[in-house]
Amino acid sequence: MYFLTKTDEARNVDRVYGIVVGASLYGSHCVMRFSGRRGQYTRVWPPIVCADEAEAERQAGRLLRKKLAKGYSEN
Repeated sequence: MYFLTKTDEARNVDRVYGIVVGASLYGSHCVMRFSGRRGQYTRVWPPIVCADEAEAERQAGRLLRKKLAKGYSEN
């Protein structure tokens, strides 16, 4: 599980983003995500279904790199 945060007091930004890799009910693996403003409503995104765990980890790594490039930091 990756838990990312983005904070900028000057712009009133206090966001969280989570990435979880796990097994689905149907035997495949998936990447589950959530995001939102800290302390407020959190949006749960539709899962990204993958054929195996290695592909799910690659997808999670891709999402992680994109969020880190946008200013999020890993906690």
